[in-house]
Amino acid sequence: MADYVQAGTVKLISGQQQWGKAGSNISQGDQLYIDTSDPNDVRIKTADCVTSQATAIAVGPALNDALIDQPVFYAAADSIVTFGSTALVFPETYILSEAGKMAPFADLASSDWLTYAVYSISTTQAVVMAIATGIQKP
Repeated sequence: MADYVQAGTVKLISGQQQWGKAGSNISQGDQLYIDTSDPNDVRIKTADCVTSQATAIAVGPALNDALIDQPVFYAAADSIVTFGSTALVFPETYILSEAGKMAPFADLASSDWLTYAVYSISTTQAVVMAIATGIQKP
């Protein structure tokens, strides 16, 4: 899968920001999911389309770097964000890839869990979709 590699900062332009406690080391721009495997210690972790259906339920991109136990902020669904200095392909639907990254929809590999991450509205901005379909590519 050819990942989109974000360079520079991810900024919230409009919409809602959420936050939680990091359960893994997170880089700004990573797609995140909420790990509820321990209901007494809910954590935000890096999403992944390969590991499991649960890890593919992305909630949005990280707005800051965070180490384990630090606060991590993310842009929620329907928010508009900028993705630093690396140009987005416009128009393009980006899906969740491995290790919190995004890739063009056409790069979805066999058995990957399909989660729509963002849709570019220009070469610098995107709308956060955060739609986990629960479907694996055959």
